[in-house]
Amino acid sequence: MPDITSRLLQMSGLSIVGRLLVAAAVITAGIGLLGLWLREPVEAAALALVADRGLWGVGLIVLVGELVPGLGFQPGLLVGIAAGVPTVPLYVVAALGSSMASMLGWLIGRAGHDFSPLRRVLLASGTSAALDRWGVRAVLLASVLPLPFGLATVGAGVHGLPFARFVVASAPRWLKVAVLMGAFTWGWSWGEA
Repeated sequence: MPDITSRLLQMSGLSIVGRLLVAAAVITAGIGLLGLWLREPVEAAALALVADRGLWGVGLIVLVGELVPGLGFQPGLLVGIAAGVPTVPLYVVAALGSSMASMLGWLIGRAGHDFSPLRRVLLASGTSAALDRWGVRAVLLASVLPLPFGLATVGAGVHGLPFARFVVASAPRWLKVAVLMGAFTWGWSWGEA
């Protein structure tokens, strides 16, 4: 049975768009329900973090989240939106944090390219197969699709993809941050009702 990375990369453009629209609707509804049921504790925690650490705290959550496979920048967005951080500064911090995390992931991959447990994780997740087959295009797709972007960045370093091409392929991540920020903002405001 093919792994999730290979299946997503082999989908047609139309089925990818359809799945992304469904994912956006599910995310928006999930954030709305979170805002409806857990607004007070989430806002209290977010306000405390932003009051104590400011935008640096949000940026750190984004940076660390992007390096943890399956977590991503979304917790940082939720904290910023729940704390009422203005849209433009939150977007800039989230997008920069995501970009910095991708570069750090590439550096970790380069430094640990001979580390066999890391290679086993990349092999088991299908990241190595995707990078072998599609090269820098796999990073480009992982930057915008629901793929493990953190693994793709580390895998790009392990596989020796050139840094400049890697950075260019990671740039569309800014678009994904913008789209999910819109979904989160809309969902959070829907949860106020």
